[in-house]
Amino acid sequence: MSDTLAATEAYLAARYDELTPGQRIEMACGMWAAAVSMARAGLGDAAAGLTESEQRVTLLERIHGGDLEPTVMAALIASAFRWYLSTARLAPGYAYRRPG
Repeated sequence: MSDTLAATEAYLAARYDELTPGQRIEMACGMWAAAVSMARAGLGDAAAGLTESEQRVTLLERIHGGDLEPTVMAALIASAFRWYLSTARLAPGYAYRRPG
């Protein structure tokens, strides 16, 4: 089902065709960043008492929970925590922070 007029669809398709692959990737990444920001904001007070790692797991569950099998979700979470723990041992007081 679509409520978009055919003329609008054609216009948008023509505009997207004019974008370079880099511009398309930039647009997709921007939309993903906006979706993650909205999901993080939606956590609200529930995220206040969580560590950064716990917040990331909560976001993973919120964004992908219904799309992934429970075993895949559990493996991703376990892998993320193993990775986090391995980086935490790099140097005393070191805590990995993604840039940005």
